This record gives sequence, structure tokens and C-alpha cells, in this order.
Amino acid sequence: MQSFKLLYLPVLFTILAIWIFSCILYLFFLGLGLYKVNNRNHRPSNKLFIILMVYSLCYSLLFGSTLIVGNNTLLSQNLFPSIFPFHLLALVATVYAFRFNAKLLVSYEIGENAHIANYIGEFFLFWFMPIGIWILQPRINKISHNT
Repeated sequence: MQSFKLLYLPVLFTILAIWIFSCILYLFFLGLGLYKVNNRNHRPSNKLFIILMVYSLCYSLLFGSTLIVGNNTLLSQNLFPSIFPFHLLALVATVYAFRFNAKLLVSYEIGENAHIANYIGEFFLFWFMPIGIWILQPRINKISHNT
């Protein structure tokens, strides 16, 4: 029974890696698209966003492929202290992407620079990715049809 569980672990890691990579890619392209349609006066700089998203994409590819191909060596060895800073930076990058996209979405809709009180709801909708995107996507589609 133990070998049965270990046999399907790479399949689970593959599905998880594809899901994480596609979510990060979605956030990246959505941020770039919302940045283009926003008024120059109502948008933050996107340099930090691009740097953090490129890091997050590269890290998710590297870590996901290591989990898939690594034959559980990351899980069997005690490598947590060495990879913790990279995980933390990827988490910060993802949270920044949620904030960046939420702020740009609300800034476009209200026509002025949005403050945290204006976009905190959208931030949490991005955070709860499958359900939140289901709610936010019609608004994003409306923006894309207007431009």
C-alpha cells in the first residue's frame, strides 16, 4: 500500500505544479493587460510587478519540476530551511500580484487612483483564486470589450 501512494505522488505534484504555474501566468498577463488600459495618472509603476512575476514564474517552474522529477528527495531530506526564503519571496510576489491587479481593476472602474479601502474586496477575491476569478472575470471581460 505504501508503494501505491508513492507511485501517484509525481502525478499529484505535476497537477499541482501546472495549476500554480497557470495561476501565476494568469495574474501576470492580467496585470499587464490592466496596466495598458488604465489611465497614466491612475496606475502605479509596473517594474516591481514584472520583476516579482518573472521570479515567481521561474521559481514555480524550478520548484515544480524538482518535485516532479526529484523522486521525493525534497520531501525525504530536511531541505526546508534552505528553501524557506525562496518560498517566502514567491509568496510575497504572489500577494503583490493580487494587490497590483486589484488596484488596477478598481482604478479603471472608478476612474481615479484607488486606495486600499476601495480594492480590499477585489484583493481577497484574487486571493481565493477559483471562486474569486469566477466573480471577477465578468468585470475583466467588460473592460476588455470596452477597449
